Amino acid sequence: MPYPHELPIRNLPVYQIRFDNNLEKGLHQIQEAVTKAVEIYDPQQEGQNFALYLTELPYLGFRDIQELSSVLLKSIQAKPKPEQPLVVVLESDHAKVLGQTIKAQETKQSIVCIDQIKAEHGDYIDIGHLLQTNVVPVVIKTLTFHQ
Repeated sequence: MPYPHELPIRNLPVYQIRFDNNLEKGLHQIQEAVTKAVEIYDPQQEGQNFALYLTELPYLGFRDIQELSSVLLKSIQAKPKPEQPLVVVLESDHAKVLGQTIKAQETKQSIVCIDQIKAEHGDYIDIGHLLQTNVVPVVIKTLTFHQ
């Protein structure tokens, strides 16, 4: 659920949060994950944004989505620029409902929420302009180092 004025976004690092099909476990990891992502991707506190990649989510009911949304909004306050777009990438098909819930809970928060993406921790993604079909092209870039 991206908003057209936020796109395109290029070279966004991906920080993966594995839920291991356990909502409570995943929710408890989010705050620490945001803090670690800031340390890794924005050590100078300049506002380098990153995507939170949520994987292995359990079945999520309405209250679960509300709780996830609330925890995500609270956790991004640890970012040097919390007003920048919250970028959430999901392995599962929850982007629309999660994006709408986040927007309902915090109308001023800019959000890009995309789903059905397979990436790895440490990959970089490009998210293109919103197409007329209401999809966005996503490019996943993996860095490899040869010894």
